[in-house]
This record gives sequence, structure tokens and C-alpha cells, in this order.
Amino acid sequence: DNTGFSSANAVSGDGSLVFGQADNDNGEMHATAWSGSGWATKTDLGTLKSDNSGWSYANAASGDGSVVGGYSDNDNGESHAIVWSGSGWSTKTDLGTLKTDNSGYSSVLGISADGNFAVGSADNDNGDRRAAVWNLRNLNNARPTDTANTRASLSLLSADTASLLAQRARAAENLLGGCRAD
Repeated sequence: DNTGFSSANAVSGDGSLVFGQADNDNGEMHATAWSGSGWATKTDLGTLKSDNSGWSYANAASGDGSVVGGYSDNDNGESHAIVWSGSGWSTKTDLGTLKTDNSGYSSVLGISADGNFAVGSADNDNGDRRAAVWNLRNLNNARPTDTANTRASLSLLSADTASLLAQRARAAENLLGGCRAD
């Protein structure tokens, strides 16, 4: 009957698609896509739950609106980052969390214009909520990356690499020190 609450959070680059969430007839809030003339066509994007119950929210979309991200209830009673894609956004991909057992909370808050990357947050094994990036180019293997830990790891790796190269240079000098050729 078109009553209840709804909100819009993202729009395609050309303005033809709007994404957000709206109350459904079961009193649940579901991620929704508005399209068509005057955005009159409403598409319920559903949830990660096997019976499609629960709550879901659409927070972000790619430039062409083909990839939509947010979060959704799952069968374990948790909210996980989700990407809707494919025809009519019917493919739902659970993006998981930073926890080893994939439990906890995660959410997509932004998607790159080309739809290849999502950003948001996810719980880790220490119980912290961390900034996360998902590479969406292979949705079958889209796992979150903890940006702070990656930056710290790269810093340590670069220092180790520089140290190793200096050590190799010294070894080469020692080996070649007595060898001279005209």
C-alpha cells in the first residue's frame, strides 16, 4: 500500500537507478532498487537468509548501478557485507568478515565507479571493527582486506627486503673482492 519507511542512499551515475531500503509487507526493512519512469519500479533486493526474511540495507552502487553493496542479515543471525549483482541484482554475495571463522559484522559503505572494489568495515579476530576493502573482480573469492594491517605488513616487508638486498650486496662484494679482471 506504499506506506512505511524508506530511504535512498545511492544513485547510479546517470540518475536512472536509486538504491536504499524500504519497509516490506512483513514489517522488515529490505534493500530496494528504484528504477523506471519516475523511479516507480521497486525491486526488493532481498537478504542473505535462505528464507529471504530479516533486514538488508543498500548503501552504495557502481556508476552504472549494476553492482550494489550494503549489509544483510544472514542465517547465523549476523549482519554481513553483501553485494547484489547480475540480472535484476538477483545474485547475492556474502562478503564475509575479517574473522577466521567468518563470524561477526561487516558492511559495504562504498563501491568504486567501475564496480571492481568495495570499501567498508568488518570485525576481526581481536573483536575490533576495521576498515576493509573487497576486490569484487572475482565474487567467488571476495574476502576483505584489513587496510591498516596491509599497510603495516607492506612497511615491514619493504624494510626486510631492503635489508636482504643490502646483505646480498655485501656477500657479492666479499665473493668478488679478490677477483679482478682487466
